[in-house]
Amino acid sequence: MDLSIRNPNRRVAFYWDRIEARAIYDGYRFGYDALPAFYQGHRTTTTLHPAFRGQQAAPGSFAGTFEREKGEGSFYVQVELSTKLRIKVLRFVKLGHFKPRKIDCVVKLPVPGSSGSFERTKCHVDWF
Repeated sequence: MDLSIRNPNRRVAFYWDRIEARAIYDGYRFGYDALPAFYQGHRTTTTLHPAFRGQQAAPGSFAGTFEREKGEGSFYVQVELSTKLRIKVLRFVKLGHFKPRKIDCVVKLPVPGSSGSFERTKCHVDWF
C-alpha cells in the first residue's frame, strides 16, 4: 500500500515524529505498522509504504461480512493513522508536539480474480 502525505503550506513544515498505521476489517485489527519518522518541508508530498501482515487468525464473527463483500467484488478495509508531530513555522520557530485527531479512511480493495480494479482513496484531514 502507498500512503501519500501532502503539505500544501508555504510557511509551515512538519516533523513527523511518530506515525502508526492500523488496518481494520469489520472491527478487527489485522495489521499494524510503525512508520519511520521524517521531516516534511514546504509544499511537498511524502510517500510512505505501510506493510500490513495478519498477525493472528481472524475471529469467525466476521465470516458473514467477508462472504457478502466477496460476492459484491470488493472488500472494505479501514486504515487508521495515529500521529505525533512538531510544527516548524518559517525558518526558526519550532512549536511543541501535537497529536492531531486520528486519521481514518476506508479503502475499497477488489477481490483477487474479480473484474474490479483498485480505486485511489483520498482522505482530507483538518488538523487544527
